[in-house]
Amino acid sequence: MEMVPYNSKLYLFSGVEVRREYDMDNREAYSTWMYNNSTNAWSLDSDGSGFGSRRGYTAELFDDGTGEKIWILGGWSYSGPRNDVLTAEVEE
Repeated sequence: MEMVPYNSKLYLFSGVEVRREYDMDNREAYSTWMYNNSTNAWSLDSDGSGFGSRRGYTAELFDDGTGEKIWILGGWSYSGPRNDVLTAEVEE
């Protein structure tokens, strides 16, 4: 799992544990969650991120010149390494 602060909120992305792969594509399982500091509450932020289930990835904030975005970098799935770089679109 990875947690990233963005615009006074925390975003929690799914991951894997030792015996069970969390499915980031299934909103009933483990999707992206958001903590809103002003309401002091967690809420489901998406219907599944579409990044595919993975472990060992990182999530970082980075400004690519068009504004700050959340970036998901690499990781592993049960079929091998995930050598991709993705950005998360976050509504404000």
